[in-house]
Amino acid sequence: MTDQNEPPSRRTVGTEARRAGRRAGEAFETLDYRRPKYPHNIHPALVPGIGIDEQRRRYGIDKIVFFVAGALTVAFVLWGVINPAQVGTVADSAFTWVTYNISWLFIITAAVILIAMLSLALSRYGRIPLGTDGEKPEFSTFAWISMLFAAGLGIGVLFFGPSEPLTYFTSPPPMTNEAESTEAMHYSLGQTFYHWGFHAWAIYALVGGAVAYAAYRRGRVLGRLRNSMTSF
Repeated sequence: MTDQNEPPSRRTVGTEARRAGRRAGEAFETLDYRRPKYPHNIHPALVPGIGIDEQRRRYGIDKIVFFVAGALTVAFVLWGVINPAQVGTVADSAFTWVTYNISWLFIITAAVILIAMLSLALSRYGRIPLGTDGEKPEFSTFAWISMLFAAGLGIGVLFFGPSEPLTYFTSPPPMTNEAESTEAMHYSLGQTFYHWGFHAWAIYALVGGAVAYAAYRRGRVLGRLRNSMTSF
């Protein structure tokens, strides 16, 4: 008989440790980091995420997307090198067709983005910080606005502020007004305000917000645009 108070042998301890290790490994393999489970009363965006590079699961290159996009890019570059005149003719024809047929789509798209971003900002989702919960902002509001104008808008305003409306005044877009007329003057100012006003900032906020949310809120690699297009 074996004394119950006798310590287990090394073989027994090793066997139990290996069994526990296998059970832990099997449980770990069943975790799906792509679809984490959150409490039902908390929105997933409010739970700080785990960086892709910190996960055990590794995501490779989508070969279909990579090679198809690469082949199309190389083919277009070769076409431009071999026959640049033909590329220019096709590009001019495509630009003219878009201008005369679906230019309205660009106007509507910008308006939809503006409405969507305003709705997002004024909703409860607008209070989600672009960082982890409790993290203090790196820059003050004044410093942030200063950087927006100094680094992102300053040179554009200095150059295109007078240049853009004068361009539309002397050379209006097709199907609009006669050049250097009173109507062309009003149109040129309106078009400039459209390019540099709320609509443009809404588009900047859409792209910049998606990248910042993926990087600073979800812990993904900054600088990879594809990270802002994956499931949150």
